[in-house]
Amino acid sequence: MKKTSMMHQSFLMLLLIIAFGPFTYSQDIIQDLSKTPEYKRNLNAGDDSLRFYSIAGLAKNYLNVNIDSSDYYIGLLQSELKGENSVNSDRRLAAYYGLKGNYYHKKFQIDSAVKNYQKALVYYEKSGDLTTLLEAKYLYNLGFVYLLAGNDSSLNYLQKGKELLEEKEPNETQIYGSIISYIGFYYGQREQNELALEYLNKGYDLLNEANFNVSLQISIQSYIANIFRFTDPARGM
Repeated sequence: MKKTSMMHQSFLMLLLIIAFGPFTYSQDIIQDLSKTPEYKRNLNAGDDSLRFYSIAGLAKNYLNVNIDSSDYYIGLLQSELKGENSVNSDRRLAAYYGLKGNYYHKKFQIDSAVKNYQKALVYYEKSGDLTTLLEAKYLYNLGFVYLLAGNDSSLNYLQKGKELLEEKEPNETQIYGSIISYIGFYYGQREQNELALEYLNKGYDLLNEANFNVSLQISIQSYIANIFRFTDPARGM
């Protein structure tokens, strides 16, 4: 591989790490963090369901600020599911595997993230809770973790998410813009620069219009400049 190509790929991986993370709404994170004291008060609740989802809430909150604490609460969830009186509904299992997928995603453990995301999708579908937006988020997450691994399966999941939203949620821009952007990164990873630029520019416009995920927008702009740096130095300055 040429030196410039290796530098190009290294720069892409750096940007993916900067923008790295399973799909969450930033506003949701802020709102959930404010609920942390409430969740902690409910840990000893007599209501089994309230306790379970409070632990899940804490696991999700800490995933975004302290992954070791998140690990502790995911362990508590697993204990809840294995308890003698636990009612392991499809809804609970979906929540558990989704959180484990996010945990492994954050830890860059690609195979484990994929395995748990796929299990979460199965249980969400069985529970009847699999909305179009939720399915699109998981397709995005699967596409993203495969992209980090340089795996061609990335495009398959991202395309599925794109087509799902185009068919059923044509006015959605946050998830759709993120998916379009990562299709651009996929093509950039394979040095198909014309396709990369087409999708990255479209993704940036969608995210910018929605005022969503500024770190991803910055990564897109930086990567576009990097493409031009190697293909059209006058534009990449």
